Amino acid sequence: MDAGRKISSDSLYGAPSTPHPLLYADDVVLMAENRKEREEKTQRWKDQLGSYGLKLNTKKTEYMEVGGQTSESIYIDEKPIKKASTFT
Repeated sequence: MDAGRKISSDSLYGAPSTPHPLLYADDVVLMAENRKEREEKTQRWKDQLGSYGLKLNTKKTEYMEVGGQTSESIYIDEKPIKKASTFT
């Protein structure tokens, strides 16, 4: 089984109502209901990548909020993650 398939099938999503991560080439979309869940899923994704010798580039990682907006940033390994206003 390839690393991408294994990583995507591991418990990266919380509640059964939360969609699976969307994968395309080297891009990933993780969906979450709130800031805490976003941080947890991103940390789990980073940890899973690490178990395969891969790294999450926090300088290239961004998150986006749809609907209600918050002023709080999310952090991975104490590094703030950039908030995007559009998804391309």
